[in-house]
Amino acid sequence: MCSSDLDESAYGVRQFLQKQPELIPLLFNKNLKDLIRSIDPKAFLVKSIYFDKPHNANWFVPWHQDVPINIKEKKLVEGYEKWTKKADINSVWPPVAINENCFTIRIHFDDTSQTNGALKVLPGSHKKRFTQDEMNIITQNSA
Repeated sequence: MCSSDLDESAYGVRQFLQKQPELIPLLFNKNLKDLIRSIDPKAFLVKSIYFDKPHNANWFVPWHQDVPINIKEKKLVEGYEKWTKKADINSVWPPVAINENCFTIRIHFDDTSQTNGALKVLPGSHKKRFTQDEMNIITQNSA
């Protein structure tokens, strides 16, 4: 960790770049900015999470969809559902059209491969919300 205000025993930090703003120019270098602009010139950051999964404190993450978006405050708007609040952060499931226009960039600080925890992505999965039964079938077929 870079700052004394972060809990060194934490394996995940929400709103990471708000807590570590000095990392923004290092992470958002010219190459990353060019990549983001090539995807969507109007894109903006909505979430930053830091994970540290050391061998002695690793955990299994089941197949899931990252549907919720973070928002500043809760406002009841049609089509937005499943409100949650974790660590003073409001999140909500937006309409599918919102998720269709979101993308994720994952930055690994350590070397990763298919055998040590790299992320599996189901292409096109941002265009459909899967039921738990559908996720179970996907998980069985991808094992």
